Amino acid sequence: MKREIDQKKFVRLADGPEIYDVSYNTFVKMAKAAHAIHKWGSGVTLINTADLDRYLEHYRVDEPLPEEA
Repeated sequence: MKREIDQKKFVRLADGPEIYDVSYNTFVKMAKAAHAIHKWGSGVTLINTADLDRYLEHYRVDEPLPEEA
């Protein structure tokens, strides 16, 4: 998956939806399912992008998508 920030291991919860081009709620659901959420202190929530990317690779579709009519 091509991301805007390939070098970062962690991204802030608020920045993730823009990077992955999904809604906030979808991003939170994906991060929870991937066990990629890390909380530090009172209010700092970071997402481990390596864990999230590894989780998303399980859903990759290799065959071409049908063309739109």
